[in-house]
Amino acid sequence: MATPALRAIRGHYPEARICLLLKPALRELADGAPWFDDIITYPDQRERAYFSRYLSLIAQLRKEAFDLAILFPNSFSSAWMVWLAGVRRRVGYARDGRRLLLTDRIEPPKRNGQFIPQPMLDYYGGLLAHLGINCQTKNLELYVTASAQEKALTILKAQGISLDRPLVAINPSAGFGSSKYWRSDYFAQVADTLIEQYNSQILLLPAPGEYFLAQEIEGFMRHKPVVIRGEEVSLGLLKALIYYCQIFVTTDSGPRHIAVALDKPVVVVMGPTHPAYSDVGHPRTIVLREDIDCSPCHLRTCPTDHRCMELITPEKVLKKVKWDGSI
Repeated sequence: MATPALRAIRGHYPEARICLLLKPALRELADGAPWFDDIITYPDQRERAYFSRYLSLIAQLRKEAFDLAILFPNSFSSAWMVWLAGVRRRVGYARDGRRLLLTDRIEPPKRNGQFIPQPMLDYYGGLLAHLGINCQTKNLELYVTASAQEKALTILKAQGISLDRPLVAINPSAGFGSSKYWRSDYFAQVADTLIEQYNSQILLLPAPGEYFLAQEIEGFMRHKPVVIRGEEVSLGLLKALIYYCQIFVTTDSGPRHIAVALDKPVVVVMGPTHPAYSDVGHPRTIVLREDIDCSPCHLRTCPTDHRCMELITPEKVLKKVKWDGSI
């Protein structure tokens, strides 16, 4: 969801050296994009040599002598990192106790002391507006490298997938917590119906650590899907697999936005979270949500009957899917 802002930054500073600083796991997500000159990754805290690598990173950033840091995360650690690196100007929202680490402290949108839910595109746009940068278009955009496309094709062909038949990807995962899960038998009913009515092929894409969701769905299905384990898929490969799909059926989780950035028709099953945060104005996305008294709760685990997700039936999803590659 930061890609419109990254595109606008490059447009505003066409001659600048721009580097993207991000987690190693996200490296391939940014591959192929034309908005920065280099990508720098910072070490994972779980690494054995974390402390020495962190010090090396700070030394590298100091050597670069950056004039400006634009902080998209709200975290204290991101502000601490660029402060240690001696970046002259540090722009970010004054949240998470990091106010003193910023040179440009932007107040987040509030009403009566409470944060106002707003699309992340607008939230990031507030950072840019402070710098006089106009984010002219809000289209999410990602790129798929030729090597990733080739690898994805090899995997799909090895699994018996034919690109001459409709391919539907299903993402049942939700790293946020079980409150975002949709019932496995519901996913199975959607998948079986798409196979029987449209001769489609089903690609299940569970996230790392959530393979059990795909197993549950497959157990309920009458037909056999193709399951790609998340542990075996980098984000670069995930982009390429989604690239070859015609429709993406998903929970409200990260892969949803990859599909949007590749301009795929997307059906989102949403329950506990506020839709404003993830609204990207994509005309080919349909968000299915039940307006009930306890939602949005933003709880990771439902303390009651999970009816925000239970009330979204397979029929409601299938009603939105047409087989001309649209929704």
